[in-house]
Amino acid sequence: MHILFVENAYPNLSGEQGGAGTYVRNVGLELIKRGHKVSVLRGGSHLIENGFRIDQGINVYSQKIKSYLAWYIYKIPVINKLFFPLILYLIIGFYKYIYINKINKKDRIDIIEYSSNGDFWQCIFKSIPYIVHLHGSGNTLKLFLKGKISIGDKLWNRFECFFYTRAKVVFSPSLWMLKRVENEIRGKFQNSHVLKYPISRLTNINSFQNIGSEKIKFIMAARNDETKGWYQLLKAIYLLNKGYLAKSKFVFYGFKPRGNIIIPENVQIHSFTKRSDVLVALNTADVAIVPSWVDNSPNTIYEAMSFSKPVIGSNLAGIPELIHHKKTGLLINPFDHHELSKAIIYMINHPRKVKEFGENGFKYITSNCSIEKNVDYRLQYWS
Repeated sequence: MHILFVENAYPNLSGEQGGAGTYVRNVGLELIKRGHKVSVLRGGSHLIENGFRIDQGINVYSQKIKSYLAWYIYKIPVINKLFFPLILYLIIGFYKYIYINKINKKDRIDIIEYSSNGDFWQCIFKSIPYIVHLHGSGNTLKLFLKGKISIGDKLWNRFECFFYTRAKVVFSPSLWMLKRVENEIRGKFQNSHVLKYPISRLTNINSFQNIGSEKIKFIMAARNDETKGWYQLLKAIYLLNKGYLAKSKFVFYGFKPRGNIIIPENVQIHSFTKRSDVLVALNTADVAIVPSWVDNSPNTIYEAMSFSKPVIGSNLAGIPELIHHKKTGLLINPFDHHELSKAIIYMINHPRKVKEFGENGFKYITSNCSIEKNVDYRLQYWS
């Protein structure tokens, strides 16, 4: 079987990658082990690379999209405000549709998996069967955060929703995201399934051992986006007294401070970097922090639990489906930095709980999120 994933965030040559790209690569590598053929299409104006490469057996096509038509339309004020999001969606989708057909002529594709957004033209012409993986479109996240979107985004969202309803199968890693999108389509999908992200690395090593003798090391890794909760975490650290500051250390990956903010001495800041580097840091940390305002099913939580690390996470969106309060970690209100500070203090004061929560998290991941079980389940529907 030849499976094509359409995922813009698939790891680039520098090694940088997000949760959706990690998921596609993990599934792709397992499929190749089982004798299937896997291709990935990355597309967009933001891409640096353009062309074809092979990543550990996965065919990676990078399509750098530049549309002069979209640029000219953007300059027309009324159309820009009302129709540009939809027009851009259709133009980019058309480029993708043409590129996918070229791949299909070269090597017949059996099924396509799209991450949210999708490609409107594929659902109209139905040249190849497709399924949808609900990673979280921009419109869905805006609706959750703001309660409304612009008229232009509403039009775009209508076309997105039509694309979803024409899919053979809809997968979502969280029930929360599935319900949100069903609310957008104003109905229920005919064939939908909650399928957690897969973890290929189950090591259960370096869990917290130095009870009462070492600093508690906290780690947060995310893109430089305000909705990830970076500044709430900094405010929470400011609330720690000298005693707790001396007993803790914080490592940030992906944060770029703006303005003249003061960074505490026990905070180390690194740029958004290779996943392999982040995993090394995660493995040597004691507690992961995920204080997002909105998130579908953060891959950081899966990876933290696969390394037997407890997680302090937001009691919002799809995160509570992963973190069981006072069993695998702590759930907090991400908008309340006082509450986040108290969770940090709890971990410092209860090192035995840090170890217990981490071990419980590893058991949960082992039972529910192995790559083998995920691909077995997925292949039932692809077949």
